Amino acid sequence: MKMDKYSTHQALLVAALSTTDGDIFEIGGGWYSTPLISAHANMQRRLAFTVETGSFVYNILRRFNCDFHKVRLMHGYNFDRVGKFARDVNISKAAYIEMQREFLDELWLEYQKRRRAIGGPAKVSVAFVDQAPGFLRTPAIEFFADKAEFVIAHDTEHSEHYEFEPTLSSFKSRWDFNLHKPNSVIVSNTRDCSIFAFLSDAAAAPRLPAPSKTPLAPIMRRRLASLLPPPARRRVASLLRRLRLLPAADRR
Repeated sequence: MKMDKYSTHQALLVAALSTTDGDIFEIGGGWYSTPLISAHANMQRRLAFTVETGSFVYNILRRFNCDFHKVRLMHGYNFDRVGKFARDVNISKAAYIEMQREFLDELWLEYQKRRRAIGGPAKVSVAFVDQAPGFLRTPAIEFFADKAEFVIAHDTEHSEHYEFEPTLSSFKSRWDFNLHKPNSVIVSNTRDCSIFAFLSDAAAAPRLPAPSKTPLAPIMRRRLASLLPPPARRRVASLLRRLRLLPAADRR
C-alpha cells in the first residue's frame, strides 16, 4: 500500500509522542503532523510550539493556536504559488540559517517563560523537524540536540541534499524508520531509540508480562482482612464468591 509521501513519518511521531510526557516542538508544520501534536498537547496538557516558514501554510495551521499549542510564523522566507521556496538572491544561505537561529533562540526564551508561568519542569520530549527550505533542517536538529529527549527528522534518505551528516551520526542513539519512503529517523543523546524498532519489526514489540503464579484467592483474602472489619469482610467475600473471584470453599 502506497502512502502519501508527506505522511510517512506519522507512526514514528505518534510513537514518540505517546511514550513521552514532556513538551513538544514542531519545526515545519503540516496536515499530517500539526493536528497530532495539537491533540497530544491539549489532551495531555503539554506545551507545544509549531514554527512555519511559509505564510500560506501558517494561515492554514494557525487554527490550532491555543493556550497549550502556539503556532508561530518565522518571517523572512518567501514561497511561490506552488509552495516552492523563492530564495532572495541578496540573502546568503548562511544569513537564512542565522535568521532561524535567532528566531529559535527567542522562541526558546518564550517557551521557558511560559513553562515557568504554568509550573513544572522545562522538559522537551519531542522535536520534529520537517521544514522548508531544507537547508534549515540540520541547523534545527543541532539546536535541539541537547534540549529534547528525541529529535525526529523526515526525508532522511536524501541525506546529501539536506546535509544531515555528520550531524545525525553524532547522536548517542539513532533508529531509522525505513518502512515507507520518504524515510524518517529518530535520534537522542539521552534515550535509547531502539525502543521504536517494533514499528517495522514485530519481533521487537513489547511483550505481555507473564501470568502471576501467585494464587489470587489468598491475596484477595489478605487484602480483605487488612482493609475491612469482619461483618463487612464477610459481605464482600460473599459477593466475590458469587462473581467467582473467590472459590466457594473459601469461607474465611
